[in-house]
Amino acid sequence: TKGMDEGVCICKACKAGSDCKVVRQLVPGKGQGARFVVNAAADQDPMFRSLRNSAFTSGALVHLHTSLDEGDVTKGFSAPPGGITAVTVKQARIDNALAKFPFSECSTLARTSEGMCNANCLKRVQSLHCCGIDVEKPVLGRFTPIEAKDPDNNDLLLTSPLLLCSATNATLQTCFNQKSKDASEGTICMHGASSFKTQYYPNAKSVRGEPDEQGKINSFYAAEGDSDEDGVSDQEEEALAMDKHCAWREQDKADRETRNGRACESDADCKSVTGREDKRGRCVEASRAYCPAKCDERRISIGSSSLDKFSFATRKLLAVEELALTTFESAATTQVGARRWKPKCDGADTPDCFTIEEAEAYVTSNYAMIQVDFDTFDEEVTSGAE
Repeated sequence: TKGMDEGVCICKACKAGSDCKVVRQLVPGKGQGARFVVNAAADQDPMFRSLRNSAFTSGALVHLHTSLDEGDVTKGFSAPPGGITAVTVKQARIDNALAKFPFSECSTLARTSEGMCNANCLKRVQSLHCCGIDVEKPVLGRFTPIEAKDPDNNDLLLTSPLLLCSATNATLQTCFNQKSKDASEGTICMHGASSFKTQYYPNAKSVRGEPDEQGKINSFYAAEGDSDEDGVSDQEEEALAMDKHCAWREQDKADRETRNGRACESDADCKSVTGREDKRGRCVEASRAYCPAKCDERRISIGSSSLDKFSFATRKLLAVEELALTTFESAATTQVGARRWKPKCDGADTPDCFTIEEAEAYVTSNYAMIQVDFDTFDEEVTSGAE
């Protein structure tokens, strides 16, 4: 709901709407940034909770992302109520443009970070096998927007099918954890180019081993070829079209099995290089994470952070402003839920009101101030061509 677009601050949830201003030089020596105050009352806000153990942090969760990793909520920080959280943000650029295919595995077609792409593969498996929700496989690392309804029957477009699952169901938690374990063992969300043979070039950079006698290398991302010009590489389309493939667990030395990731119809097609029946792989649903690195990628990270409690003046100012606005609007507007402010008590015997002391206590318990300052944003460039 909040973001920057060509230097213009966009905030769909804040009072200023799209007309909020970019803050310049909040901290000496830093670049432009943003400051905002959030009512983080948790018992009314629909929190995006951690699926693992349904844990959440009291306060606001601030998600830092680029267009490549939108939805990857592991990158961010929490802002507890009753204080000012100040962070500085840095930017780094990964430049592999001089080493594009056929000399590296990077892709100019990629639209999603590797981490987000792998996470979305796992989310689809979890939603399908744990929640019974079937959605299309992620393409270019992300889902087609998923249509849903909110509690008031308004239309929603979701970026993850897991938002339709119950995060508090213990049975689902067990299933989610098992699928995460399967992914770590390599039996689901396999490398997207697994078992594909690609012509090897002497100057190419890969960790996929040595080329075979035909001069081809195994499981090498060739993500640039797009014969139908639909923006999706031919190799990714081939991976998405697979119904079943052979799979071995990492602990069973999957990297040595030449048929790992090969298309199959039954377990009989998944013979081990050892020739032993007890080492045979399993023919399973083809779950592949096609996630090549982007040739020119920008990444955002937190350089430093600090937390200070609200000063007496800050707490008083926020309480007076909100209380005055609520009192002014109370005749025409009824607020509901945990965010609800009450008009100022006017001396009459009206229990549904706030004294200034109660308003200050409400601010301390529910409000978080967040200050984000960009470092100079001189790019730290890492080149894969070196």
